[in-house]
Amino acid sequence: MRTLAKILTFSLLLFGIYSVNGQDIHFSQYFNSPLNLNPALTGNFKGDWRIVGNFRNQLGYSAIPYRTTSVSYDRQFYIDKTRVSAGLFVVNDESGDPSLKSNKIFVSGAYHKIISNNLLSFGLQIGYSAKRVVENSLESTWNEPSSKYELQPGERLSYLDVNMGVIWQKKIGIFEPEAGIALFHVNRPKESFNNQNNRLPARGIIHGAARANIRQNFYLKPGFFTYFMRGTKDFVIGSEAGYTFQGNLFQLREARAGVYWRNGLGGKSNAMIALFGVQVRNIDINVSSDFNMSPSKVYTNNRSAFEISFVFRSISAIIKTFTIPCERI
Repeated sequence: MRTLAKILTFSLLLFGIYSVNGQDIHFSQYFNSPLNLNPALTGNFKGDWRIVGNFRNQLGYSAIPYRTTSVSYDRQFYIDKTRVSAGLFVVNDESGDPSLKSNKIFVSGAYHKIISNNLLSFGLQIGYSAKRVVENSLESTWNEPSSKYELQPGERLSYLDVNMGVIWQKKIGIFEPEAGIALFHVNRPKESFNNQNNRLPARGIIHGAARANIRQNFYLKPGFFTYFMRGTKDFVIGSEAGYTFQGNLFQLREARAGVYWRNGLGGKSNAMIALFGVQVRNIDINVSSDFNMSPSKVYTNNRSAFEISFVFRSISAIIKTFTIPCERI
């Protein structure tokens, strides 16, 4: 237990080193975008490998929506009885007008260790980010820049990015709690157009959840997520409930529904998030919608974003338990 306490204390100190402040890509279904949430979630699932796809369309009621698409692949394996994992994470982000397009690719790795019945996972993510300004689809011509800091079509930038995280998990009776801390942009990469010297601020994430298996076929899973970056704060809290099916013609294994609330700047309610999902065979399909609760809701028809996620997990081929038959006396 002393070793566990030292590791957790070190993780908290590491988190406190950075003044995490800005805006970064995010999903309302943060728990269905594991490699974007915490590098320590790489390979942290039941099965051999996993493919995840996410799509978010924000401000879809307007002519200049923000769209984010991501795809990831990760798998776990053993090296001399040591459980490790690796993954690949790709993101495409289109941010409004003028169209700022961003592409990112990350390689993730994680190490998983059981200490005194506690599962600790440590993750590291290294990637390459590239951004460019493209011509506004609504304007065929661009005016001369009003200042030397105004962005113009064709401008580009790129940088290396480093992220890291740690997660604690444990099974306690009917409860399966977990908590994680992640730091993004640890290396404070230079991210600026026009030859400026702006450094990307570090982004800190704290998240947690606790699945409660109420009955054999029914569970509740409350959870929360918060991040801080350059004065921007985002806090999401809520719960989902799920029902597991035993066997049916449609191979439906699980159905779930959830409600979450997001608080933005100033601690005011920003949106309510409604989620519905199903698992068919080994594929999870989840859809969610953000309902705007901010003063701008009169302009958005109470809707601010739509998301859909797909998660495919392979069946584990690793034998972890053995049964020795014996003759009946």
